[in-house]
Amino acid sequence: MRKKIKQFVAVGTMATMTVASLSGCQPTVSKAADSKTKDNTASQTEANSDTNQESETGTVATDEKTEKKETVYVMADASGNTKDIIVSDWIKNYQQNAVLSDVSDLSDIVNVKGEEAYTLDGTNLAWSAEGADIYYQGTSDKELPVTMSITYTLDGEPIQASELAGKSGHVVMHMSYVNTMKTTVEVNGTEKEVYVPFAVLSGMILDVNKFSNVKATNGQVISDGNNIIVGGIALPGLQDSLFDGESDLLEDVTIPDYIEIEADVTDFELDMTMSLVMNDLLSQIDTDNLEDGTDFVSLIDDLTSNYDKLVDGAKTLSEGLTTLQENMKTYSDGVSTLKGKVPELISGLNTLADGIGSLKDGASKLYAGSTSLKDGAKELNSSTKTLSDGLSSSKDGIDTIVKGYAGETGAVAGAKSLKEGAASIDAAVTQLSSGVSSMYKTITDSISQYKTQKTTLEGNLKDINAGITQLENAKKQAEAAGASLPADKETQLTTLYSKKEQVTSGIAQIEGALSALNTIKGQLDTAKLTENLSALNTATGQLKTGASSLYTGINKLYQGSSSLQSALEKLNNGGALLKKGTKSLYDATKTLESGAKTLSEGAATLDSGAAKLTSGASTLSEGVDTLYDGTNKLSDGIDKLQEGGVTLYDGTKKFNEEAIGKIVDLIDGDLSAIKDNLNALISASKDYTIFTQVNDEMDSSVKFIIETEGIHK
Repeated sequence: MRKKIKQFVAVGTMATMTVASLSGCQPTVSKAADSKTKDNTASQTEANSDTNQESETGTVATDEKTEKKETVYVMADASGNTKDIIVSDWIKNYQQNAVLSDVSDLSDIVNVKGEEAYTLDGTNLAWSAEGADIYYQGTSDKELPVTMSITYTLDGEPIQASELAGKSGHVVMHMSYVNTMKTTVEVNGTEKEVYVPFAVLSGMILDVNKFSNVKATNGQVISDGNNIIVGGIALPGLQDSLFDGESDLLEDVTIPDYIEIEADVTDFELDMTMSLVMNDLLSQIDTDNLEDGTDFVSLIDDLTSNYDKLVDGAKTLSEGLTTLQENMKTYSDGVSTLKGKVPELISGLNTLADGIGSLKDGASKLYAGSTSLKDGAKELNSSTKTLSDGLSSSKDGIDTIVKGYAGETGAVAGAKSLKEGAASIDAAVTQLSSGVSSMYKTITDSISQYKTQKTTLEGNLKDINAGITQLENAKKQAEAAGASLPADKETQLTTLYSKKEQVTSGIAQIEGALSALNTIKGQLDTAKLTENLSALNTATGQLKTGASSLYTGINKLYQGSSSLQSALEKLNNGGALLKKGTKSLYDATKTLESGAKTLSEGAATLDSGAAKLTSGASTLSEGVDTLYDGTNKLSDGIDKLQEGGVTLYDGTKKFNEEAIGKIVDLIDGDLSAIKDNLNALISASKDYTIFTQVNDEMDSSVKFIIETEGIHK
């Protein structure tokens, strides 16, 4: 990131200084200073960043139109060939609209600074802005308005960029730019075809240990002792559009459309180049002041006032360096204080190392314990799932029994047996070890009782069927004799049929209950709960809550057959909660085991690092001593830097007086022959406001940033 910032600084600073190229300035030379310092920070393309845009202070509703600010990032190879185009758009929602209507021909559109969504219909976008600004990016394959190409020669012979890495000799780097954006505008009733006026500001940073005798055509070279900064300006297409055959008017002026850098190089290496392409060079000029009869005073004022700002900036820089120089003593005092605190730091590091050793041992034990806990929770989870499923089946069976036996002796006996079984389950909640055995015995006894009841009912059914058969035979004999069965016998026969139906229904209900109880018994046998009681005894939290709910539900079974069904409903709910709680417990123990493992490994690493940290404390102490000694040298360097700031300010003033003065004198001359061309260029500059697309209701502006790949071995 540091180098990327330096590249932008190089572009901005150097481009303003190379405006002198318009008045025929000569290339400058810088002999690289000796230095062992090199910044190897990697360059990264920040296609989704707005750091190069104006700072955001919050959108306030005004009468201004919605504005779309577009930055086109061009990723190119070392020869300038385009590889990718990433477009970043910022819609400034001055009106704080809830919905923003937008148009775009980008692909892979994504919101990069918020959660606002959009809908897409063809090229029409509708952003759910809710009053906020929108920042998004996408990709494009459109033709660029300005293309660049970079060629290289080594000792006078052409060479490919890929072959240049590591070479030594005299290198010439030729950066040429082609304006492909031609447009037709109307000026004073006449149509003119001109190029949209783009300015290309290019910059790069060279290693003083590799480059020397650096020269720049249409550019400037500055060395800060550690790096050589080269920047230049080119205005492709402007010469043809502005003069239009009137080259004799300004025969000494050639508007550059290329930048060339040459240097003596050892072990060639280049991080990257950065170019800023803008078309607002002329768009700010008021065309109303360029009508017939004017003397271009407004244009002169614009040129001089804009450069005055540069001079003011250089002055501010000089003053800032002076302030830095004055505050150096505070920094030096701080370094001295730091030196005095280092012994305390070393003592604290020793204490920290001891504590980390204890942490390492504890983390190891925690990991071992968490593994055992997870295994137990897994068994508990399996057992409680089986229990929950069994309770659900038991509830279904008991619902059937309650419905079929209401008010009957058999139903009461069945409810009593279930109540006893529920009491056994209730006891199992508080003392699960004996309770499980008791519950198992109760279920077994209930099965035996139901079998006995079934046998009894089957005997009763046999007697009823015998009675029915006897009465039916008597009825047939009476009817054969032409008589009827006596009324009391007929009533007895009807009663026997009714009892047969009740007994048959009772047998079916008992068989349903036996099936349910046998299912529970089988599930309990399969679950092997007695083998998992130790794990169950360790359950906490939701397990206790679930067991309490289960106990409450079983307790209510004692209230009788009228409340048995409601109580079992709560029991079933408690079983589900128990099942859920044990699953959560098991899931939590897995997370605990994973975290404990990470903690144990991290503690071991931390312990190792603490040893290194303690060992390095002495190195730190020596380093602080070195820092303290170097502070005086830094102070001397700042003194020189402050002197350089003053030199930059003086040089900028001189450049304003000489180079800008020449341009002003030139404009004060007779330029009426190119007035229409200038008007046409200004119009073309104002018309080109977007690379992609923009809603007619929006204002817009665009700039291009071209980053080329570095050349490395």
